[in-house]
Amino acid sequence: MSGGGVRIREDIVAATLEAARMIATEGLGENQPAHGFLFIIGDSTELLSLDPELPFAQPEFSVCSKYGIFPKEFDRRRDRHILIEKCSQSDDEKRALQALCKEDGAIVVDGVSGQVCCGGFVNRDLTTPYGRGARTKAASAIAKNADCISIKASQDICSTRTNPVAPDAHFEVFRHSYDDPQKIAVVEKAPRSASETAPPSLESQLRPLSFKAELKWHIKHFVVGTRDWILNELISWVHSTDAPRCCVLLAGPGFGKTAIVAKLCSQLGDDVLIAVHLVRYNNAAKRDPCRVITSLAYRIAQVLPAYRKNVEEVLRAGSCDRNDIAQLVDCMLLEPLASIELPNKGRLLIVIDALDEAEHATKNDLLDLIAREFPKLPPWVAVLVTSRPELTVKTRLATLRPKFLDSEENAEECAVDVRRFLRAILAPVVEPERLEDAMNTAAAKTQGLFLYLYWLRKRLEDEPHADIEALPDGLAGEYLAQFTRVFSDGFSVDCRHILGAILVAPDPPHMKSTLPGLSGVPGCKAILETLSQLFPVRDDDCVHVFHKSIADWLTGEHPYVHRSDEDPYFIDSVAAHHRAAAACVAALLPKLEAPRNVNKSDAHAAAMIRAECSGTGDDLLAPDDYAVRWAITHLVAAKLHNVALALLCSLRFVTLRVEAGQMFDLIGDSSKVPGTEATLVRRALALSQNHMRLFGGCAILAEQLCQRLLEPAETSRAMAVLRLAGDARQMARGMRPLMITARHASLTPANTPLQCVLEGHKGIVFGVTAFKTSDGEPRLASCSDDETVRVWDPNASRELLKLEGNTGATCGVVAFETSDGAQLLATSSDHGRVRVWDRNTGVVIREFDANGSSFDPEDKLGLGVCVVTSFEMNDTTCLAIGCRDCTVRVSDPTTRRELRKLVGHKGLVLGVVAFKMNGATCLASSSKDTTVRVWNPMEARELLTLEGHRRWVNSVVAFEASDGPRLASGSDDSTVRTWNPTDARQLRKLEGHQDCVRCVAAFLTSDGTWLLASGSDDKTVRVWNPSEGHQLNKLEGHYGMVYGLVVFEVSEGELRLASCSSDRTVRVRDPIATSKTSELETHKGAVFGLAAFCTRDGEPRLASCAGDRTLRAWDPSTRREIQKLEGHVGVVNGVVAFKMKDAIRLASCSSDMTVRMWDPTTGCEIRKLEGIHASGVTAFKMNNEVYLAICEFFEGKLRVWDLEGGELCRLKGNLGFVNGVVAFEMNDEVRLASCSDDQTVRVWDPTTGRQLHILQGHQSSVLGVVAFKVNDAVRLASCSNDKTVRVWDPADARRLRKLEGHQDWVRCVVALEATNRTPRLASSSYDKTVRVWDPIAGAALRVLPVESTVLSMTVLEMKATDGDDLVCAFGHDNGMISYWDVRI
Repeated sequence: MSGGGVRIREDIVAATLEAARMIATEGLGENQPAHGFLFIIGDSTELLSLDPELPFAQPEFSVCSKYGIFPKEFDRRRDRHILIEKCSQSDDEKRALQALCKEDGAIVVDGVSGQVCCGGFVNRDLTTPYGRGARTKAASAIAKNADCISIKASQDICSTRTNPVAPDAHFEVFRHSYDDPQKIAVVEKAPRSASETAPPSLESQLRPLSFKAELKWHIKHFVVGTRDWILNELISWVHSTDAPRCCVLLAGPGFGKTAIVAKLCSQLGDDVLIAVHLVRYNNAAKRDPCRVITSLAYRIAQVLPAYRKNVEEVLRAGSCDRNDIAQLVDCMLLEPLASIELPNKGRLLIVIDALDEAEHATKNDLLDLIAREFPKLPPWVAVLVTSRPELTVKTRLATLRPKFLDSEENAEECAVDVRRFLRAILAPVVEPERLEDAMNTAAAKTQGLFLYLYWLRKRLEDEPHADIEALPDGLAGEYLAQFTRVFSDGFSVDCRHILGAILVAPDPPHMKSTLPGLSGVPGCKAILETLSQLFPVRDDDCVHVFHKSIADWLTGEHPYVHRSDEDPYFIDSVAAHHRAAAACVAALLPKLEAPRNVNKSDAHAAAMIRAECSGTGDDLLAPDDYAVRWAITHLVAAKLHNVALALLCSLRFVTLRVEAGQMFDLIGDSSKVPGTEATLVRRALALSQNHMRLFGGCAILAEQLCQRLLEPAETSRAMAVLRLAGDARQMARGMRPLMITARHASLTPANTPLQCVLEGHKGIVFGVTAFKTSDGEPRLASCSDDETVRVWDPNASRELLKLEGNTGATCGVVAFETSDGAQLLATSSDHGRVRVWDRNTGVVIREFDANGSSFDPEDKLGLGVCVVTSFEMNDTTCLAIGCRDCTVRVSDPTTRRELRKLVGHKGLVLGVVAFKMNGATCLASSSKDTTVRVWNPMEARELLTLEGHRRWVNSVVAFEASDGPRLASGSDDSTVRTWNPTDARQLRKLEGHQDCVRCVAAFLTSDGTWLLASGSDDKTVRVWNPSEGHQLNKLEGHYGMVYGLVVFEVSEGELRLASCSSDRTVRVRDPIATSKTSELETHKGAVFGLAAFCTRDGEPRLASCAGDRTLRAWDPSTRREIQKLEGHVGVVNGVVAFKMKDAIRLASCSSDMTVRMWDPTTGCEIRKLEGIHASGVTAFKMNNEVYLAICEFFEGKLRVWDLEGGELCRLKGNLGFVNGVVAFEMNDEVRLASCSDDQTVRVWDPTTGRQLHILQGHQSSVLGVVAFKVNDAVRLASCSNDKTVRVWDPADARRLRKLEGHQDWVRCVVALEATNRTPRLASSSYDKTVRVWDPIAGAALRVLPVESTVLSMTVLEMKATDGDDLVCAFGHDNGMISYWDVRI
């Protein structure tokens, strides 16, 4: 709010104070507040003296920018408040802010003149009635240094009001500042005209790309009569309903594919053609899958009114995430098309030109998208794709079962076209008797490329009598001739710099705003005019490369790899990237060296830039947005790896990337930077992206980075990462007025074996398999009892496909390829169905019962399939299916015919594997009958029975030894056993798991050693050396039973292990690496209760109880266990600490039907109350005596015990299980409040056993209740399975607030109270968040994502790391306890 010392007018200050006091005294109105943004121009020192105790609240899900950069795009459904610092009085910044008003509903107040800008209109004065002023011209970007405070007004203000803040208007004011939390301001919500409230146009929302000019140009230069055979073939294909609905035109560079597309589009018209997209390698927007889909959607909407209506409804609902490509395709393309009637005019056409040019950084995301999603288009939609004849394109597009038109296979037709073209251009300038010879000579020089003919025609237009014999050979000769004609002595320095910048820029650079800064040449226009044919400047003022072959020739790319820097017309791409990198870092330096920036990571990055990039050129300066997005790309390409690492480890740079919505791109960029430090940052970002996707914001980013990087950086002495982690910690601690900050890392650090967590399934994940795409990228497929199969990219931690349609739980999944190259998945369900899917598109290829019959939708039972695997038999890919009828069935997935039935097991078949023994294919199966059996599938004969397990055998795998095959099996007897299948001998018994072994996997390391991995109900994965029989590694982290394992290779020699679990996740880890973090003691089960107490000398202590049947006492300052209290033989549900006769005691309740009292100092049990199935316990004092209130779970009642005299009373009235109880004082009387499955909270008088009040309102079971005070008045807060927290007045049973925001059951709630401070509530949920609330205003102040569900919370009185006196302890479902500093 600085403005050169100019003071804000007194009437604005008065209005602010009046509204603030109104909130403090009267509260808010009942109407739902409307959202908006507020910017104050001027010096705000008058506003700093406001009463600091006013109950202001900070908005939830704020996108905060510490450095004053406004994000270009944000999700209006989530990022409801944008907060930015400082606003100057320059006219440019005022106009920018006024433009923001028009676009995003902000309010700008000029504190000096009193003008208000709201919704694109400028109001004349705050103290006069609202009047409309002139519209301001939209600015291209917001002011970089703007001070913003977000407000919400609960009702509109009448346009005739003269008072800046009407006395009957209610405002909810949110304050925010990084320097002083007391800066606030309020302004009225101005009315908007009908034109301003009109919904945005479809074009403005979808932002379509236009290709009219390019298509028109190609039509103009198309030689009539050439390539008619292709056009006729394509037109015939489009109009044929029996032909494949996809056609792929394959031709080399310069063939004229785009010209053919342009001509075809002109002939078909809108009655057939509904959308066309031209991909361009040097235009990121034209190759971006999201932009392609939205652009196609807009074009189709112009042709199909019914489709347009569907798309507009989707946009109006705001239900489509533009950054989620899978959701975008569904919402914008597949679903709107599927829901409209089949057009009577036959098939309609979508055209995608130059699909091969969508490849970027060795990946072609658009190709993957088309191969995966386009087969799902309605059958009346035809697709034409053009591309160079690349193997990857042909292989991936095979999923569409296309018709291929390959120019190489039609060489004769192409030769005829070339001669026809030559005749048309040579006949006017060559004598008739020499025409044939001239055509033969020119045809040889064209090398069959129409692009050469284009250049030949232009040459003849300039030189009609050119010597045909002297024409250059091929495109290489043509380009050499053209550059020689302009630059006879080779490129000048300026020309080389300009061309280098054009060639390495990911997008066509803007001639005025981008190219001069990238090249360092201010006057680019003169040079570009001499090269206008090769590098045209189009209507967008961007410099385009006429054809990709020009760039290939200049830089020596395929097929011109023989060229080098010795050629006078060669562009060194590495040197060009070096200059582009220097231009990017020059733009970033001011941000890294900003006066208020004290980050060490930014200072180090700035120092590295000055050391390694100085002297490249003083005139190099890229635009800010270009520099942020592409700096690392250019640095890596220029081999400036040290600078790239320093920038990657700069907090300022990382924040800029995340704010710009480039989280996934940043992860990809970090993988390009070599070194272990870059790997740590990449892992931290990959592990954090789920939280960032859900919650966003710089505060979340800072917490994620500091917790995941600090300890690994300290351990490995990675100084660049350590600086980044330290800066992130400071940013997290100083970013918000109210904060809960982790005292110690509670998130998975980046140096653990964990690479990423794949979340998305809604049920138990039973199986996981791995495969590779045609271009070698690893993929995972997982199956679940949510009846889906999901395909994942483990490198990007993203879900790619969701396969739906299974009936019943999907028990198994396997990836395989058929002899004809089809890439498939097979899944099995507990209803006996086997489905075969195209794993690239998610389309069901075929479906059959386990016994080989066709799918019968009326058969609800089936055989039931437990497992499925694939193998080769007689050169045919077969499926081996383990069934619930105790058989193994061998089926042909192509014909769906059952080939063999293997009978012999006496129980369900739970595992099947194929292996080679003595040169023949064999099968091994494991079963509930405790055996493993070996089969000859050809003869359907049992060879051996392997016995030794004492319980069910859940899994079997095969691996190799020096003397032959080996088998390994995992069993419910908690062991893994290895076998020699040739003689049925048991070789090893691997022990260590504490529960059933569900799955086993075998893998080969880079040094040729076979290892085993096993997953268990004890929630661990263990890695074994089967030859030596000892455990190598123990991988923890799952919160549920581990059901499936697969090991796959991400790069040569680099292995990853994927495990799936009942916790609904798939975790990807390094199976060999061990954790480098310090190990702390934890419970071996979920922590269900926490209680705080102090020792005699005032030292804080924490007591916990858990599902491992123990209680433990901890020193929270060191996180070390002091005592382990054992005696319960069941899950311990609750614990309470209390003082009795000057001694600290603990009371615990358990499912073993006992309540026990303990001395936490000695760990001794003092007393035991039996026969009570208690779910919770609390202690309270009454008449100087200590009592226990115990929730008797099944009986639906409370029992009050006098610890000296026995049971006092039983409180009956609950109609469901009692989940929790709290004691409090009200009017000097002790009261109890209980919560129950009957959806109520009940208030009791423990002295009489009388029920005083029933607090009703929850819509599901109430799981927790807590008492707190507001201005000496007692309040209750309850949490429920209805996903809400409710605040009550226990004196009169009134509900005061309903706190909403959690997305799953709310497990527990705790009060965060400090002396003379406003109370706060913290609630934890199964949505893996902890939320902090203002119970008075009913606002969410903080959303804290956690990796594991918090089941219990308590507050400790101890010295926090930043000087405050509150610490909150969280008990997690994985047995961990974390500690958080609380600042209120």
